[in-house]
This record gives sequence, structure tokens and C-alpha cells, in this order.
Amino acid sequence: MSIVRQTIYIEDDVSVKRCIDKFDREGTAFDGDRLIELDLSPVSYNMYSMEFVPDTIAELQNLTKLKLTGSMEFLPDSFCDLRNLKELILSPNYNQLPDNFGKLRNLERLEITGYHDDANQCLTSLPDGFGNLRNLKYLLIKQNKIPILPDNFGKLHKLEKLMLIRNEIKELPESFGELKNLNFLRLQYSELTTLPESFYELRNLTTLILDYNKIEIISDNIGKLSELVNLGISINRLATIPNGIGNLKKLEKLILYDNMISEVPVELGKLSNLKVISLNRNKIKQVPSYIGDMQNLERLDLDSNMMSEIPDEIAKLPNLKILTMDGNKIKRLPSSIGNIKNLEKLHLGSNKLSVIPDEIGKLSKLKTQSLQSNKIDSLPSSIGDLQSLEMLQLENNRLSEIPDEIAKLSNLKTIILTINPIISLPTLPTSVNVSLSNNRLIKYLMDEYGLT
Repeated sequence: MSIVRQTIYIEDDVSVKRCIDKFDREGTAFDGDRLIELDLSPVSYNMYSMEFVPDTIAELQNLTKLKLTGSMEFLPDSFCDLRNLKELILSPNYNQLPDNFGKLRNLERLEITGYHDDANQCLTSLPDGFGNLRNLKYLLIKQNKIPILPDNFGKLHKLEKLMLIRNEIKELPESFGELKNLNFLRLQYSELTTLPESFYELRNLTTLILDYNKIEIISDNIGKLSELVNLGISINRLATIPNGIGNLKKLEKLILYDNMISEVPVELGKLSNLKVISLNRNKIKQVPSYIGDMQNLERLDLDSNMMSEIPDEIAKLPNLKILTMDGNKIKRLPSSIGNIKNLEKLHLGSNKLSVIPDEIGKLSKLKTQSLQSNKIDSLPSSIGDLQSLEMLQLENNRLSEIPDEIAKLSNLKTIILTINPIISLPTLPTSVNVSLSNNRLIKYLMDEYGLT
């Protein structure tokens, strides 16, 4: 038996019913028994949007893939007789799925995307039989208003990837920890304040993203999730990083920005495979010295914290490419900074720096240097050795002149010098974009660069 992959462009409900009753729009015979893939979605917003699904859809017993979006006000109970359906994409205009939705036991992939801003166009609950979808491997539920998951949610034992995004979920059932095959979880933009203890039994997780919740505490038992590679709990209410994190030996990315963390535990130093740490917008006062033990670290983001110094140990990071510490209280840049040979981006804006050490010139791979809003009154001549530099931000400092050596920067594209008391400037290539507003340059320099 040959197969049919059919796309139906919606013109009106009659054409849909005619098709599903085994006739196409032109009136020729339509063999529904051969149909395995069906897309019943409007191809654009100004096309007709289907308002109902006929009961006769159940006759398409060989259907394995179905995309159903539009203005339907409900799904008929007969819809759940599509026993061979493996992939289903829904964009509901209703609050509930049929009570017998769990009859779709062969489903392997399910996507439900609501319209969160309209209570009539998103789900408010999942049916009790949802846990009967025992073959489900991929589940996306997005932009709905589902405060709790059914108690039998944990029966989805084959589930591997789960994305629950912008759904207002307030708590997880204790059965959640029974999802033993789950390796990818994104649970974002919800109302979670805590996680059940069973959560830490999800030992096959490699990616865990819990951004945009209200979580205050993560248990030390997070250390049981030993397969984790990516962990993100940003924009929550965490005050501490649990000590158990030191057991996540495979962790490569740790993203915890926009919390209330004041201290970095020593256990973090055990994570030798970490490549990215993001702790922007917390309340951290110092970088622990063990940071130098993280030999694989490539990116360290510490913007908008409360640090007053950069430890010399950062210079021991041979693979560090990006260091951002904007918006702190740093007064001194250690001379050891020049030892970070692979550094490409250095952001130290909005601090209290007054001196830049000569060793800065050793950063031969540096492409972007941001030093705006400090108290810098001079630059070392070694800045001319930064042959990879493309962007130099120096606005809102105390510079009255720029060293001639800056003209040697053959890759420089942009230099920003606004809000400085500059009275002289070396001749730069015309290809360099120079920003000089709010300075004291004499008129002939303004004329020479064609600036206004």
C-alpha cells in the first residue's frame, strides 16, 4: 500500500469535512486509508482558520502525523480513536483536551502551543489520563495556563525531552521523579518556588533549564544528577549555590544570573570540565582563588556584582576567551592579566579603575576591550601591541590624550572616546569609526576627521 503525505490548505469547514469524508476539494476520490501525514493548518494568518474537526476524522486509521491549528473550539472524542498517531501538533482555541486523550497510546511526539494572553486560547489543565501516553518521548507544552500537572505525569516513562514553557506551573507532582529516561528539561517562565525531592532522581538529565521561576532553594541532592552538562537556574530567587553542585563532574555550563547569590562555594572548584560560568547580577563580593583550577573555563561572566578586585588566579586560566566584570567596584587591574593569552573579550566598564597596566599589551588575541565609565586618565603605550583589537570603548573616563601607538592597531574598527577631556588625538586610519562627542578637541582636529 503506497503512502500519502497530504497538506490541506483551509478554505472553509466544508472542504475539510469533504476531504476527511474521502473527497478532496475538486470532488475527485480521496483514499483516506493511505493517508499517514496530514497538515490541517492555515498557511497564513489571513487564510481561513478551521473551526471544527469532524467526528469522521477517526476514519483515518493509518494516520501517524497530524498538525492541527486554527480556531477549533474543541476536539471531538472520536479524535482520540486515531490509535496509530505518533506525532501531533496542536494550537488550541479551547481550555481542555478530551477526557479520553490518553487513548492516543502510540504518540511519541506531542506539541501544544497556546496563546497565553487569551484565556480562551490556551489549556488550563491536562486530563487525568495524560499519564497513559506511555510511548511519549518528546513533549512541548508552551504558552498555556496549567498550574499543576496530573499526579500520573510520572508514568510517561519513555519521555526523553520535556519543555514546559510559560505555563504558570506552581508545583510538580511527586511522581515527576519517575521520568527515568528524561535527559532534557526546560521548565521556564512559571511559578515554581521549590522542587520535590523526587526531582533529584532524574539521573539521566544532561540539560536542566529552570529560568524565570521563583525558586529560592536548590537541595544539595542536585549532586545526584551526575550526568548534567548544562545547568541554568537564572532569574530566580536563589541566595546560595548548593554544595552538592561539586558532584556534577560532567558540568560544562553553569548559568545562574539574576539571583541573590552572595557567595560562591569552594565545591565549585571541583568542576574541572566547566567551560562557561555566568553569575551576572548577583551579590558576589569576591572571586574565590580556586577559580584558577578550572583549566577548561572559556567564559566567565560576573557583571553587576559587588567585587572590588580581580584575583591573580584568573591569570591561570589558559583557555579563557571572555571575561566580563562590568558594573562592580574594581579599583585595580592586576598585571597578571597579561597572562591570559587566549582572551578575546575583556569587559570592565563601570568600575573604579584609574590605571591600566603595561601588561595589557600581551593580550595578542584581544578583539574587544570595554573600559567605559571608569576613572582612567592615561593609557599605556603597550596598547598598540593589541594587533587583534577591533573595538575599544573608553567613554566617560578622564583621558586628555591617547598614545600615538594606538595608530598601530591595524584591525581597529571602532574607538569610543565620548565624555573625556581629550585635547589631542593621533592620526588614525579613515576606516576607524571614532566617536568623540563631549570632548575638548581643538577645531583643526575636528576638521581633520570630518567630525561634527
